[in-house]
Amino acid sequence: MKNKMIFPVIIATVIGISILGATPAHAQSTNEAPFQTLIQKIVDKFGLKKADVEAVFEEHRNDIHQEMQQRINTKLDEAVKDGAITEAQKQLIIKKQEEMRAEAEKNKGTWKNMTEEQRKAEFEKRQAEMKAWSEKNGINLDLFFGFKHKMGFVHRFMR
Repeated sequence: MKNKMIFPVIIATVIGISILGATPAHAQSTNEAPFQTLIQKIVDKFGLKKADVEAVFEEHRNDIHQEMQQRINTKLDEAVKDGAITEAQKQLIIKKQEEMRAEAEKNKGTWKNMTEEQRKAEFEKRQAEMKAWSEKNGINLDLFFGFKHKMGFVHRFMR
């Protein structure tokens, strides 16, 4: 039962990262980075240099990313130790995370120009790709990632 709880968090995190630039708040903003308005307000209110404030935001984002990655790695190590996945499957999951992050970064602005129907179609395409990947690699998303349930949960944030 414990193993069934480990992976929903991981997949939700990975998918969240991959669609970070696609949330409605981002979709409604201009081409600026998500926090540019807040950064500008801080600059104006406190008379700081914009580059300094942006650097603090970037540092914080990197710190959060590192903490999240450490939690994921710990969960994967536990899953290997418990026999829920093999070391090879763990490495495949890590590699897939990296690929998804790189794709999300590359396509950051794409989602905001899509209609709801286009986003849904793209989401379903990615869901099918993830399922095919998991089957090819012997990773049961239903058991390990809570795929069916969590994908719907993540999709609600894309609206």
